Amino acid sequence: MMHPLPNPADLMSEIKYFLEDSEYYMEKTKIKSSISWYLLTEGDYVDLKAIWRQAVLKIDPIYKKFNTSYSISGFKKIKTENKKMFRGIDLVHVPESNGDRKTSLFSAVERHRRIEASVFSRNQKLSAICKKNAKYRCQACEFKFSEKYQKIGVKFIEAHHLRPLSLRKSIRPTNQNDLVALCSNCHSMIHELIRINGCDVPLEEFRSYITKGNP
Repeated sequence: MMHPLPNPADLMSEIKYFLEDSEYYMEKTKIKSSISWYLLTEGDYVDLKAIWRQAVLKIDPIYKKFNTSYSISGFKKIKTENKKMFRGIDLVHVPESNGDRKTSLFSAVERHRRIEASVFSRNQKLSAICKKNAKYRCQACEFKFSEKYQKIGVKFIEAHHLRPLSLRKSIRPTNQNDLVALCSNCHSMIHELIRINGCDVPLEEFRSYITKGNP
């Protein structure tokens, strides 16, 4: 007996959760990837097996087996019927021999940062206000690029989202209180701490990890 297709909205939600932190998602759902079919969206690869199973479980709690052919044809059908919702999301096959590339693509830290960049590129006003309010100085270590790199560092800083989507109990629009300005080093390190802790990290907590002066 064929399992029903997942609800399109549920499938999209699972894609978003996966994109926030694939490593955390796979660990939380206890799914081991065994196929090479993915959904490519904005340069990121989403494990088809993982998100398909989780979406189907919402309407069929006893669903256990994963049928690759069914998920492929099912996604194509869902996308055809919901073109606007799934615009820019394509089904792709990544050969197993390309494992090194996939490992790199699934780096939790890099994925967090790529998704942030994607979100901020669609809402540049939020990012710009955050950086301007911080006067382009890192709100964690106080580093300012223009003081180190002169004119090429003017107005250069990165915006960081304090509340990863996958860790929220509910989804809501991002606001200014969710954002802080960080230098590249602090930005990488706070995402590493998020990965290690498995939860969002307040700015004050992250500051406590910073060593002042030479160790």
